[in-house]
Amino acid sequence: MVEPVAKHIQIAQNRANRLKNRFSVHLGEARKLEFPDNYADLIILHGPLYHLQKRRIEI
Repeated sequence: MVEPVAKHIQIAQNRANRLKNRFSVHLGEARKLEFPDNYADLIILHGPLYHLQKRRIEI
């Protein structure tokens, strides 16, 4: 899991620690992921994406 909010990281880590099949939790955001190419088999992106868009002015 990659999450930009520190409070959410702590909540997620606490939940992950209680699971048989744990997951990893990382502080970060979608515009700059600190993982090598081909790191994940699947990525699920939840939440708004408006902050990832750049407005392009066409002339």
